Amino acid sequence: MDIGVGGNYTVFGGCSPSMVDVIYDATKQVPDPDASLGKSIYETWAERAPTNADADVKVPRLDWPRVNTDYIPFGLRVGTPLFTFAYVHDQTNYSPRSIYPSYHTAYDNIDLMERFVDPDFTVHRAMARLSGELVRRLADALVLPYDSRKYGPSLSAFLQATEEDFGSMLHNQDISLDALRLAVYNYIAAAEGFQDRTQAIDKKDPIQVRHLNDQMVQVNTAFIDIHQPHHLNKHVLYSPSGCATNSSAAFPAIVRTMCDGPVNGEGWEEVKRQVAAITATIQSAADVISDVDSILGPS
Repeated sequence: MDIGVGGNYTVFGGCSPSMVDVIYDATKQVPDPDASLGKSIYETWAERAPTNADADVKVPRLDWPRVNTDYIPFGLRVGTPLFTFAYVHDQTNYSPRSIYPSYHTAYDNIDLMERFVDPDFTVHRAMARLSGELVRRLADALVLPYDSRKYGPSLSAFLQATEEDFGSMLHNQDISLDALRLAVYNYIAAAEGFQDRTQAIDKKDPIQVRHLNDQMVQVNTAFIDIHQPHHLNKHVLYSPSGCATNSSAAFPAIVRTMCDGPVNGEGWEEVKRQVAAITATIQSAADVISDVDSILGPS
């Protein structure tokens, strides 16, 4: 937590995709700081900051953490799973910022907190309870509560945006997305199979447990491409593109290399290299969670 309590309305959260479910489960166990509501943090979060406000069953918004904060290099450079929380103000009626309006002003002091934001420190206590519940679940779980399938929607969305925004230009340069499309499919299929094996695991077999836990940890790091030029931004899915003129939601390295348009043959060669690098990285992530026994063949 960078700023744990910047308001008293609802949670603002971000995490690595594989941690979505364990975070939702933890927030269901911690009461909302407003005891008069008789609800959990999850319930008020789903009501006040849903992913889809028009859905019949609302789910809290939980995206990749914003990139302009201190802990992000752990995720973007080495692939460490991340989660972050803050209580924020009501952004529907006031300043639409995740951070509190008095941030870095002369009014940003303990008096503001004690008089207006959290007079009895119930929000602080709720954040401490939530953090403790998450740490307990992660530390005590025999099988890590990660779900590698949660990367699938991001992969599909990045691929779709790449095809829609750049597909025709890449095709005109004989740069094919077929292998990238196959790698995304392979990952999604591998993640489904891995989840099935996780559900069927013999928890009394320490070798099976260690094997699956190792794969769960490593798949988060498998999306790191160490050859990316920026010294911190190595994640092929969530690194910022660094392009101020193109707001495409495609894979960030492709957006970066297509920024302002490749102007010569060398520029298109770099685009080709990035497509190949992203493809190989996603396929390596699929390989991490593939069934090793199936690779060895029949015994």
